[in-house]
Amino acid sequence: MSHRPLTRSCGCPDFGRSELLRRGVAQAGKGLPSIEPGMPTPAGTGLSRRGFVLSSAGLLLSVYGAGRLLDPAAFEAGIASAAAAVNQPVLVSVYLQGGIDSMSVLYPAGDPLYTQLRPVLAVPAGAGPVFTEDPRLQWHPLAAPLAQLHGEGKVSVMPAVGYTDPNQSHFTSRHYWEVGATQANLQTGWLGRYLDVVGKPDNPLQGLSLDDSLGPALATARVPVATTRSMPRGPRGPSRR
Repeated sequence: MSHRPLTRSCGCPDFGRSELLRRGVAQAGKGLPSIEPGMPTPAGTGLSRRGFVLSSAGLLLSVYGAGRLLDPAAFEAGIASAAAAVNQPVLVSVYLQGGIDSMSVLYPAGDPLYTQLRPVLAVPAGAGPVFTEDPRLQWHPLAAPLAQLHGEGKVSVMPAVGYTDPNQSHFTSRHYWEVGATQANLQTGWLGRYLDVVGKPDNPLQGLSLDDSLGPALATARVPVATTRSMPRGPRGPSRR
């Protein structure tokens, strides 16, 4: 299971503050920057980490919850167990930090309010494929590959999902989506809570964040998970973020 957040710049002030907080969490010993009043604590805060170098793969990992790994032998055994499960499914979660506009990816082409409220940004009706479950929605033309995967049953879509009583804070909303719950002080993420139920105490690669900080979605309470900035060089060359 891997979690890959995209970290391109975003002009939103809340985005900048939340990114600073997340990176502060991952810098052991430096503590957290001050949190503005009313802002939720990032998931994963307080999880200790330690670094490991997996010599056989040339992989540098930061392991969170490493105190549960009693010795290097247990760590190696967990890695070996993960490597042996070659036929097991892998869930890849891509979190788009300010990088996707849901009202354009699936746009309500037949709704007059759409063109009224978005006189410049509105995508013209008929520009992209129709969303099969609801013909009132259409795919952005650049999202045609997603539409194809959706038609093949390989992508599921849950449009128009929200939560009640939003406080209009980008930071709070982002926290809710990443941890999968409307609890401002929740310290675990939706993927982390899943791993706490089905994961193992000696396998940090059961949850891997391809970033230099722990993605809030992967924050666990019981089992170790890991982060890495880069993957080892393979036969096709280096594989990086």
